[in-house]
Amino acid sequence: MQLQGSSAIPLDLLRRGFVWWVDELARLVPAQVRDFFTSGDATIRIALSGDDIVVSEHAQHRQRILSRMSRSDFQPGTLAAALPPPSPWSRWLPDPILLELPAHEVLQRDLTLPSGAGKDLANILRHEIERQSPIEAASVYYDYRAQRSADALLVHVRIVRRDIIDDALSFCRSEGIDPSAIVFSGDERPADGAIFPVDPKAKAHLKRSGQLTAVLVALAAVLTLCVIAATYLKKESAIDALETRVATARANASQVELLKAEIRSLEKSETLLSQQKGVPATIQVLAEVTRVLPDDTSIYELEMSQGEARIHGFTKAAASLIALLDGSPLFSHAQFRSPLMQGPRQDLERFDISFKVGAPRK
Repeated sequence: MQLQGSSAIPLDLLRRGFVWWVDELARLVPAQVRDFFTSGDATIRIALSGDDIVVSEHAQHRQRILSRMSRSDFQPGTLAAALPPPSPWSRWLPDPILLELPAHEVLQRDLTLPSGAGKDLANILRHEIERQSPIEAASVYYDYRAQRSADALLVHVRIVRRDIIDDALSFCRSEGIDPSAIVFSGDERPADGAIFPVDPKAKAHLKRSGQLTAVLVALAAVLTLCVIAATYLKKESAIDALETRVATARANASQVELLKAEIRSLEKSETLLSQQKGVPATIQVLAEVTRVLPDDTSIYELEMSQGEARIHGFTKAAASLIALLDGSPLFSHAQFRSPLMQGPRQDLERFDISFKVGAPRK
């Protein structure tokens, strides 16, 4: 039975949440390992209530009825035969057996003690039982649950007559069964402390099962972290591989762009070379102009651009120059670019003529 008070509900919710979390973590543990540890978490309950005897198995917070019988029809060995067969681990981790009695057999008391009373709680309760029990202390057993508050220790005590406990234990032991603890109907687990005369070795098995549950939680937590770490490392490896592929692709793309630029440059150079191959050099043009023009002609400027030449100069008969230039195998399409003008002397004309320059005609 839980302690009354405003803090009981949230604590119960926290405990249930913790139990759920442990169950979820335990699912991550390999089946063989889980079977080994959960064998220590399972308990067998023998419930004695009036004429009924119910044997049930409790594991992972689930209950399974194994057998139901009547004490009036009971035969020796029937109770032992109702227990589940031993598991492969039972030699080291036998399932604890809890003896369950009806809750109406107990007298319940709530005590409020100083917060420092926990250190000597067992002795304090021995004296308190004499005051709280209507039956003399030598004729009762008791168990208790303790809960700390901000400034006090709240203790829930359950008192039961010795003959009830002794008769139930004697019945079980006559069947070769030693319970690890005594609980009452409605209990999910044994009380924090008790003075019931259970077998010390069997009681140790129950304590060991709780320790193994804690080990299971720790192991499940470690395995969870390992799974998370493995998943993270796998993703990191995949990301690294993808980044490497992207970097390689970018490098290849950059190389392709460089090759394209180099090809364009080579094509441009080839085009320019091809163009220059068909266009005579300036000195060659100048030599040809000097050859075809008359001696009384002087040139003060020669321009060349994209296969075309343009000359400026003075001569006595400018009109005849067009024919002379077109007559050259190197020139063609000669024409005046501006009107003829008077030169520095009366007998000279200033001219401006352009013409196409090409490879020598054969």
